[in-house]
Amino acid sequence: MRYGLSAFLATHYALSAALAQKVQALAGRAAPQARNVFDLSHLLAIEGPGARRAAIEASSAARAVENARAITYNEYSSQVVSYLDPEQAELSASRDA
Repeated sequence: MRYGLSAFLATHYALSAALAQKVQALAGRAAPQARNVFDLSHLLAIEGPGARRAAIEASSAARAVENARAITYNEYSSQVVSYLDPEQAELSASRDA
């Protein structure tokens, strides 16, 4: 025990698997969640341009884009921005951000 905290196992996905999972979540849910758009934005920033893309079916990608575009700013703000650190939230505090 270090710093008075118990050790725990933290599993993680490979980047390509995380991208595929988030796209599928946006494409396959009846009510897409704004947090998936937020997560995809960060995953794509990590991956960088020209890096190997996840194996994602074109039809899933198209549905994911359509569903992401249907999320309103108010939904994004309530589901994502309200949970961010105040400094990060400020960057997304308006529709123009």
